[in-house]
Amino acid sequence: MKGITATAALMVAITTSVYAEGYTYMCRVPSDHKSYAVRVDIDNATLTWRGRTFRNLQEVEGCRVKWQATSDGATAELCTATKGVADLKIGDASFDCQLAR
Repeated sequence: MKGITATAALMVAITTSVYAEGYTYMCRVPSDHKSYAVRVDIDNATLTWRGRTFRNLQEVEGCRVKWQATSDGATAELCTATKGVADLKIGDASFDCQLAR
């Protein structure tokens, strides 16, 4: 009986996944003609762009949904529209984005 209980507990642990709420958009950088992922992690209150993590993520007014986060005095804003379209602004730079599927 102990073996059955242990096996059942192990199966539950293996098949249970941790769900983290977040969104990934691919944003085009015109200067090098490439797209890079920007990740919004709701649970950890971060926005990550090209290896730089912006913290204190907040949903602010404007756009359909607009997230704002900061890193070393710089502000990142991701402004979402409809159908997976978004704009990423970091300082004076602006990038066109699409929701990753």
